[in-house]
Amino acid sequence: MNLVESARVAGASGKSWHDWVMSDEIQDIISAADHFSRADQDGIEKAFAEGRRESAVRRGRIIWTTAPSDYDGADATEMEVIGDYFGKVLRKVAIEPEGYSWQSARYASGTYGVWDKDPIAEDLAAREKYAKADAERAAVEAKHAAGAAWLRTASAAELADEELCWERGATYTDIRAEKTRRHEEEKEGERGMGMARLASLIPEGATLIDDGEYIVSSMVGLRPIQRPSYVYYEVHLVHGWPDDAAHAKVEHGAGRHGGVVAAETLADLIVRGKVRVAKEGEVPPQAVVNRIGVERRKNIWRVEVGGRVVWVGRALFGSEELVLDESGKLVRAKKIVDAAKVLAAAMEAASYAKAPSGDSRGHAWAGPVGPRARTRRKAKKSRGHHLRASRARGLRGRYGRAGGWFGDKEGHSLASRKGWSKRK
Repeated sequence: MNLVESARVAGASGKSWHDWVMSDEIQDIISAADHFSRADQDGIEKAFAEGRRESAVRRGRIIWTTAPSDYDGADATEMEVIGDYFGKVLRKVAIEPEGYSWQSARYASGTYGVWDKDPIAEDLAAREKYAKADAERAAVEAKHAAGAAWLRTASAAELADEELCWERGATYTDIRAEKTRRHEEEKEGERGMGMARLASLIPEGATLIDDGEYIVSSMVGLRPIQRPSYVYYEVHLVHGWPDDAAHAKVEHGAGRHGGVVAAETLADLIVRGKVRVAKEGEVPPQAVVNRIGVERRKNIWRVEVGGRVVWVGRALFGSEELVLDESGKLVRAKKIVDAAKVLAAAMEAASYAKAPSGDSRGHAWAGPVGPRARTRRKAKKSRGHHLRASRARGLRGRYGRAGGWFGDKEGHSLASRKGWSKRK
């Protein structure tokens, strides 16, 4: 065996260079040789290094580092130069197991990186992995997008079939979102139709009249439901939240006498004919009605005295008639007040004369319609009762009446002594 082959075997066996060179066998070969050239020495050293490399590959630990070869120790063997890694030369180094810890610390002392695997290969593998994952994700997203687009054109039966939707590429989230969208569109359409219906039934800025609904109740038992008369001045439809008919309101009136009512309630009364739109000049101003009372609005008369418009009416259970201006304030001028009351009385008498001759039950009316007429009818019934009672006592033939109530046996009035005379 020549020295080159012996050096290779020695390096592969794991011996150190010093132990192999100083052995008796090698020293005998060197002594027997005439001379060694520099090329012969380089060949022997190269063969020993190749043997060491084979040994390191077989029994050593392979690492990758960006540290230069100056950091290599006796146990480190450079196998190959991989290439550039972020501006530094990446080398593949084999290290003997017993010197791995020291050599790793040696590389780290110069702030150079050390890896157990090739970082360039790992980076390429990771890029390929991520590119593949991105391609798969893009394919899945494209399928989901196609499924979501199909959902928009799917019928209700197809939308209800979840397996079919999944086959088309739609996810559960897409199915739920499409169902929610269709539900919202349906509700939005209903809200739009509801608000349009309210706007058509409730004219903006109009005055609405509710004549009320009164039901005669018995003396005992439950009192039936009834609705008082009311006037809604200058109505205004207000959108609520959510913006639908159920939450819409109607504002009416101005100031402290204004109010708010549910729009659906008012629209329902209009549809049933319980509330109607007031004609021009049908109702007095709001301030006048608020002063006298809405239940007496039909008995408020508009008169013009001396070029001035005033309103005459008596409040419910009021003791005297009120003469008000357009703002609902009392008129203080006595001449205007007296003239207005006379004109109002004439207008009231004329309205009684135009009243029908019977009520809804077919009973004949004894006089004009209205609170005063009802009072007169009650008084007439009362006089009739006294007349029947006097006939029963036999007093009719003896006592007469100049006008008023019947008297007693002495000719004195039962209610008042005035207006009675004893028949001579």
